[in-house]
Amino acid sequence: MTGMAANTPSTPSLRLLPGGSVDVSELQRDYDRQMGVVAEALRTLGTIADRLALAAKAQDGPRVMRPVMSVTEAAECLGVSRSTMNRLIRSGQIPVQRFNSIPKILREDLDTYTRSGR
Repeated sequence: MTGMAANTPSTPSLRLLPGGSVDVSELQRDYDRQMGVVAEALRTLGTIADRLALAAKAQDGPRVMRPVMSVTEAAECLGVSRSTMNRLIRSGQIPVQRFNSIPKILREDLDTYTRSGR
């Protein structure tokens, strides 16, 4: 008997050597090749993770102020909490406009508030 048949074409077969020992060199080469593929996949995943982290960090930069914003967006632009923003609205320091009963803040009103230095 010179070898054992493999179950699939991609599985290397074992060769029996004289004296009953098994030649595992083909298995070792296949294992080494597969480990190379795994290592390359891990390097690629690492690169993707690094790029995603950089992209996420870039998005944390200064926000572009839209002409009309929600209360939450306006609070983010000012760097205050939503409750502080609601307090500024209630006190009349920042006017609010309602569109279909939804409160919105105009960019120009935020600009006026920040220029006033309050």
